[in-house]
Amino acid sequence: MEERRRHPRYRAREGAYAFVKDHEHITTRIVEIGRGGLSLLYSADRPALKQSCRLDLFFSLSRSRLEGLPFEVVSDTDMAGQDPSENMPLRRLGGKFGDLSEDQVSKLNYFIRNFTL
Repeated sequence: MEERRRHPRYRAREGAYAFVKDHEHITTRIVEIGRGGLSLLYSADRPALKQSCRLDLFFSLSRSRLEGLPFEVVSDTDMAGQDPSENMPLRRLGGKFGDLSEDQVSKLNYFIRNFTL
């Protein structure tokens, strides 16, 4: 399969989360993130996420918070049986960011520099 992303994705450090607005306000774990989008894990017990929403990104050990990022879902995959260390069934969601302000781009770059491996 050919890679279609314009921007590379980086593995997020443990403690990087996204708060999904516009959808029951759920908190999810960020798996990978890049300038163009991210992938995250969420409980399969929850309803599938909407095709578009807004995200707040944060790191558990920091006061940094990036708010209101427009986000569009590209894929939503059942991860059943993929990770035996997980106690609950998970889904992996991938998507892309919508149009970001200059301030959001700057804060996203900071988040990527400081909270990825």
